[in-house]
Amino acid sequence: MSNAALLNYQVAIKLVKSHAAFNFLTHIQNQITFDHKRDALSSLSYYATFLRLVLGSAGKSMHSLKEEFMLIESYLTLEKIRFSDVFDFSISNGETTTEIPVFSITSFMEHLILGLRQLDLKGVIITVNYDVNRGVTVEVTRGFLFKDTVLSLNDDQQERLRLMEEKQHLDHLNVEEVQVDNNTVRYTFLYHNDHS
Repeated sequence: MSNAALLNYQVAIKLVKSHAAFNFLTHIQNQITFDHKRDALSSLSYYATFLRLVLGSAGKSMHSLKEEFMLIESYLTLEKIRFSDVFDFSISNGETTTEIPVFSITSFMEHLILGLRQLDLKGVIITVNYDVNRGVTVEVTRGFLFKDTVLSLNDDQQERLRLMEEKQHLDHLNVEEVQVDNNTVRYTFLYHNDHS
């Protein structure tokens, strides 16, 4: 198994064992307790999809952008179910077979949502898009300046971030950050195939 695939496996295990994953199970338990069985069944279906996608990508070092966008959509859907007033999101143009490092953008999204929750922000809009010339862009709109925010991460989150930084170094993935205006920050993910 390559170093990148091993790191992806470690990131996958940490995603599945994360506080967010267990908090989502508690959310489903509360839906059942308060007799919201239809919501609980729907939530459980979304959670199963997320687990299937994460575990299906675990041993790979690369996968298609379409697969990464499916992971992002699954993760954001789970978090939106729990925190409906914090953010809304849209994802477009993920139907490409372009190969990118597994979990590279999904892990970023996890840290982004963590930041939104820690800052107790509401009404943020997240737009994920792919353009053949610009790469993958994630725009965060409505007064949230992620780059100036200091997050306090627990040990598990710090370890995932360390693994992702190590993985990004191996995969030559660059994240460029641009302040578009007072209300929007854009992150562009550029992957370089040249493994020299």
